[in-house]
Amino acid sequence: MKSLTSLKTTLLLFYTVSEPSVSGWTLSYSRILSRRRQRHGSSYLLMQDFLSDDRKSAPPPESSDSYNSYPFNERYPGGEVVGSTGKIGSFLLHRLSQQSSCTSDATKYPQSLNVAPTPRGVAPGCLSPPNTPIYACIPSSSIQDVWESTVPHRRDDLVFICNCVPSRHLNFDVEYSDFSVVVPHFGIPHIRPSGERFSLTPIVHTSPESPPTIIYGKHADTLATLLQREDIPVQIVQSPQEIQIAAVRKLAWASVMWLICHDNGENAPLTVKEVHEGKASDLERVVEVILPCLEMLSLESWTDRGEREKNESQNEKESIGTVESILKYLLAYSMSIDDGNVIPSKDLAMVEIQERNFLFIALKMMITSTKENLQTDFHVDMIRRVIGEKKFRECLEDMNATKNINRKANRSKTTRRVRCVSSNLEFLVHPTEADKNSYSERGKNDVDKSVVIIGAGIVGSSIAYHLSQQPGIKVTVVDQRLNILPNTPDNTIDVGIATASTFAWLNANDKSPLSYMQLNKIGMESWRRHVLLKDLPVWCGSIVRKKRLQGDELDPEKLFFTEKYKSHYSRIGPLTAEAASRLEPAVTFKSTTTQATNRAASNENQNDEFYFYPEEGHVNPSSAVKALRQAANANGAKFVGGVQIHELLRDTINGKINGIKVKLQGSDKPELISSDMVVISAGANSSDPILGIGTDRLPLLYQPGSLTYVQSPSTGIDVDNKLKRIVVDTISQFHILRRRDGTLVIGGGQLVVGGSEDLSLEKESYGSLKLNETGWDDKLVGEAMIENVVRNIAPLELIRVEANVYRDSVRISRANRPMPSDGLPVVGTIESGLFVVVSHSAMTLGLVLGELSALEISRIISGHDEPNHEKLYGFKILDSYRPHRFWRSDSR
Repeated sequence: MKSLTSLKTTLLLFYTVSEPSVSGWTLSYSRILSRRRQRHGSSYLLMQDFLSDDRKSAPPPESSDSYNSYPFNERYPGGEVVGSTGKIGSFLLHRLSQQSSCTSDATKYPQSLNVAPTPRGVAPGCLSPPNTPIYACIPSSSIQDVWESTVPHRRDDLVFICNCVPSRHLNFDVEYSDFSVVVPHFGIPHIRPSGERFSLTPIVHTSPESPPTIIYGKHADTLATLLQREDIPVQIVQSPQEIQIAAVRKLAWASVMWLICHDNGENAPLTVKEVHEGKASDLERVVEVILPCLEMLSLESWTDRGEREKNESQNEKESIGTVESILKYLLAYSMSIDDGNVIPSKDLAMVEIQERNFLFIALKMMITSTKENLQTDFHVDMIRRVIGEKKFRECLEDMNATKNINRKANRSKTTRRVRCVSSNLEFLVHPTEADKNSYSERGKNDVDKSVVIIGAGIVGSSIAYHLSQQPGIKVTVVDQRLNILPNTPDNTIDVGIATASTFAWLNANDKSPLSYMQLNKIGMESWRRHVLLKDLPVWCGSIVRKKRLQGDELDPEKLFFTEKYKSHYSRIGPLTAEAASRLEPAVTFKSTTTQATNRAASNENQNDEFYFYPEEGHVNPSSAVKALRQAANANGAKFVGGVQIHELLRDTINGKINGIKVKLQGSDKPELISSDMVVISAGANSSDPILGIGTDRLPLLYQPGSLTYVQSPSTGIDVDNKLKRIVVDTISQFHILRRRDGTLVIGGGQLVVGGSEDLSLEKESYGSLKLNETGWDDKLVGEAMIENVVRNIAPLELIRVEANVYRDSVRISRANRPMPSDGLPVVGTIESGLFVVVSHSAMTLGLVLGELSALEISRIISGHDEPNHEKLYGFKILDSYRPHRFWRSDSR
């Protein structure tokens, strides 16, 4: 089988399902599962099938540095999936990224999924290597947007999966037409959980009697191999016109069958089998009416090659066929889908009715040059009955307004990409024609602007660094701490309370909703690529112990998210304690069962399960913040420490925020710092009324967290007994990792990952010590944390510390974690001249939020400070995280 790296473009035309929110065929789950077992057995497309030998696994780490050797082009070797939450997108994502199981060589796992689910707001093509497919599982109405959104040099890799006729949707205004095209004859039914079994595993619906899936183009052989693994009949064709004809036939099925199935008066819709058996005459009459339109469509060209073929071989052109041949095709396809016991979705057909039935109406009007024939058209009469006269007239008006007859009309550009230089990622912004070049770099002749950033933690330092790369912007960062830059003999800095107290776990683990998890994945990707900081993280993977869900704990909604989550994020498991210990030989996972039993003593944890997340890592927050500040300072940014904020300054005429009034350490006289934008990145203090926001516009939760730091013994422990992975125990409530310098970082209490799942947290608890009972004592807390870890996983490094050999090296940090009241980040303008960035997962998200915020701020201060800025010009990936979501409608 050819390597996937040889892929460029594949186009799938799929008429039965394309809209993830609209249910399609309704099928019996047990029936589908039974048929699946009969046809497929255990034949699945595994990740390893698409990886060359040197990509299949990571070598066993001898040191934490060994995980930093992964080049970018080794990630996502199978390409990307746009629209990965829909049925077809889920099918592709699942088949191309099925996780491997735990084997005796459990230390070897890929560092990414085989394919990347491309989040909304990220430009397709910027995540995966060149010449790998970009599957676009979208409605046909979105084809133009996806084309424009895709990184230009990756457009020949696009794989459109939608209701589409090439001549109507793929006639892009470009000098080349390098598409491969596939017309599939298989379906992905809408499966719901049934009985005791809970599975969202996509099931392909096809049969040997089905018309073959037609494939044209360079990558036909590779794609055919993939589809044949699912027992899907395949035929490879050699010309654009052949695939055009196949697509038109498929359009006929999609347009005719749903209509006749639902033309049953007040009775329930018919199945396609019942239509062929009981309404064959109606079916024949509709085909007779639309046949001239089918012939016209089949002769349209969609590539330069197709046009040449048309001119050179007019007498040899294949015909769409006769009424009899089309009826034979419709019957074969209908009966291949669950023996014809399906009802095409009316809802989906209505979404795409302009691309289906009303396309035929438009062509018929073009052929006859009159509307009079619509009054006696059998096809039109049936549409009127099924959708109603009012809806019919609305659709007719829409057809005229969109000029459905003209296949090249209304192709104005509506999407813009913005490249983030530091991370080499591209994001989509809300566009307007006037905003054509809104995110291009500021020129040297632009009027100088100034920005004041309050807070120099990871977020504030990231914004400062990325803003300092923009010419003509004077950046000033103020913070209450003194040691902002490394100007002391020991070259240390004060990174801030919250930043210093972060576990700095780079992850998207169990974060919900799915869009927030995807944002965190992009945050992780930024760390891997960042031109300044890409060498700082240690990508060692995480082992997480969780309680096995049983009985009433098996909540369907939670399981639904968990099942969907599996294909979007690298996760191996559930694993046994033995398998987890092979992944991390430096620890021994002990039973969490309260009453010891023989089985518990043998390390068989019946109530526990383990998961391994190979993509995750950690970073030293001090090193990251120090590098950002020094680089920003080298670019001209000014850092001022020992600052007390007195108030925000406002323009006396328009009320715009235009600076801050501060008091510097050692000075009794307040000073004014003017600016074109004030940025609040003060963590848990961001809602302080002095900063002009307040809890009504930025509600934050009180979420204290503590860490214990222990210096690992430098001698007496061999490398195999030194911690390499991140270990998280959600049952015993601790998490531990080992930094490059040998520092063991231990967190205690309930794990907080951010997102909507972390809105109701218990009081801090460290093993047997509860802070609300004893008060705060560094020594007691540190000892309790260490004792809790040793009791549950017994790492040798901590056993030595617990034996008081290195007790003096233990230190504690504690801080209130910034957590908006809904658990999600807050990014955007509060009012004119005031911008805020606050997030709990600040280490994971710090780089991407810093760079995107810097670009938006640069755009605003360059003369585009509209009240509705985010909707007009903001990044789409940040739409769900704007501060106005907290405001009442009467306070905006």
